[in-house]
This record gives sequence, structure tokens and C-alpha cells, in this order.
Amino acid sequence: MLLIALGFGPVLALSDRVVVLLYDDRYLAAAAILPVLMLGAWFGTLATLADSVLLGIGKPGVTATANAAKLAWMASNVPFALSFGTFQWAVLAIAAAEIVRYFVLSAANYRHGLSFFRQDIAHNTVMPPGPDRRRPRPGLFRFAGLGPIAELRRAAESRGAGSKLALLR
Repeated sequence: MLLIALGFGPVLALSDRVVVLLYDDRYLAAAAILPVLMLGAWFGTLATLADSVLLGIGKPGVTATANAAKLAWMASNVPFALSFGTFQWAVLAIAAAEIVRYFVLSAANYRHGLSFFRQDIAHNTVMPPGPDRRRPRPGLFRFAGLGPIAELRRAAESRGAGSKLALLR
């Protein structure tokens, strides 16, 4: 998961800027939509891990339940968002469908004593201050510094590699 996060985090954080840089003004809406969809894809990755654990212990029915919950979410919220909101709200509803699937699978993992929920929360949100106690260790979705990149930055600072820090900022 760490390798996926190392690749996924910077892409998520910079995807809107890349779209603005590479495409003309006709694609500015895509710059706002892409990070939202990628956030849903990250929860899809977490859900796939939870799904694999449940399949490994012989519980494929939970996967079907989680997919049904995702379908129900999309069937009820996407038309509602398109009718009373905007296209961006519909995109948010589609991305949130993966979050629904993830929570259903996480609850099933918890019932079977195999929960990774605490680890997922700890690695995807701001964690308590690190060993230096000066600043919090950021999680995946904090652009101020991604968890693994922040660790690299601290390691570089402790070695006195100041000129190389520009690459990590």
C-alpha cells in the first residue's frame, strides 16, 4: 500500500495543475473533476484490499453486499445530483460510491476480527506529531506534505541536504 500511496499521492495532488498546464480552457472543468474521481479511486484501492481479505477467508457474499450498496448509492444519488445539482455533484456522488463500498467492507472485516480501519484512518489523515514534536505528520490527502514525502524531507533535513529539499517541496 505504501508503494501505491507513493505513486498515487503526488498524482492526486498535482492532477488538476497538470490538466490546466497541458490543455486549453475548454478542459478546465476536468481539472476540478479529476482529483475528486482519483480520491474515489484511492478508496477503491482500499476497498479492494478489504475485499481480498474477505475473499481469503471465504466470505464472497460480503463483496456482493458491498457492490450492491455501491450500486444503490449510485442509483439514488447520481440522478438526484443531476436533477437538483450540477454535473460536479454527480461526479462527487460517483466518487463517494467507492467510499460507501469501502465502509461496508471495513465493517465486515471488523466483524471478523480483521479490521484495517484504524490503520487506514491513521495513514490517510493527519497523524499525531512525529518524533520531533514540532509539526504533525501529514497523511495522503494533505498537499502540504504527503506522509512518505514528509518523512523523506525530515530525513534530508537531518542529514543537512538543504539543496535537495527543493525537489521534495
